[in-house]
Amino acid sequence: MPVFHSANTVRANNTVSQNTMPIRAACLYFGFALATALANPSIIFHESYIESEDLTITVDGEYANFLGNFVFRSSRNAPENETELAACIEVPIWVPAHSDEVNGPIARFLATFPTKKLAWIKPETRPLVDEVIGLTIKAGDKLVPYKTFPSYAYGERGVSRAWTRQDVRCVYFREFFDSSSLKDGAKIVLTYRQPLIRVGEKRLLFYVPIFRNLSPELLRMNLKNYHITVQCSPGETLSATSELTYYAANSSHQLHVLPEHERAIEIEIEKADQPSDPAPTAVHPSAGQNARLP
Repeated sequence: MPVFHSANTVRANNTVSQNTMPIRAACLYFGFALATALANPSIIFHESYIESEDLTITVDGEYANFLGNFVFRSSRNAPENETELAACIEVPIWVPAHSDEVNGPIARFLATFPTKKLAWIKPETRPLVDEVIGLTIKAGDKLVPYKTFPSYAYGERGVSRAWTRQDVRCVYFREFFDSSSLKDGAKIVLTYRQPLIRVGEKRLLFYVPIFRNLSPELLRMNLKNYHITVQCSPGETLSATSELTYYAANSSHQLHVLPEHERAIEIEIEKADQPSDPAPTAVHPSAGQNARLP
């Protein structure tokens, strides 16, 4: 669920002129090919944080469909001139590192876009990216186009300590957008598909939330603003396999999770042995509980 934070913030020199910004931005953009592979949407080149997150993940067959509504806001100590600089939205998406279906879309995606190089999306490969990922990024009322992405494998340089699985790859979509709204709260809406990981007869959802620049005070004050809901069909069950400090099992096929900074979320999906549970009642963690803070 795409969870969004301000990761890998790059602060531009105050003396850089507007004329040199495109060149500087391009250099920084390609320099991030070696950035830490994490997860969640982030705003980079600006010191900002996620003020609110409403993320719904719906499991459908071999995919998890993500719908995320986020509000990013400039940090209180962000330099005044940051809103004049180029801002970049970064969306990491996890995909299986291998596929047993030789001619399937995931196998073709992995073969077409190898790791350790920047992938350019061409007209002939765009349909494959749309089939496997189907990403849309909306900043305010404008769609943000994307044309490139780097890809990371487990064990490569810059891998986060929270990346605990060798059977997944992380691809990053990054594009620049109008950052003038960050001061008053930039609304970002994401939709995408994430292929599930096959573990025997089970399927696995893997996700790592990032909440940089979110102070403990802000988190405690706005705890109710952060929601991740994972749901599957009534004929399937969900179970958390990672150590999640907060999650409420509303039913066997719906979970509400409070995301924690760089704490991996792993949820298994399998066929239900018993009839489905009655309709779930929403459960949200209490703001008085002790959260693991950034």
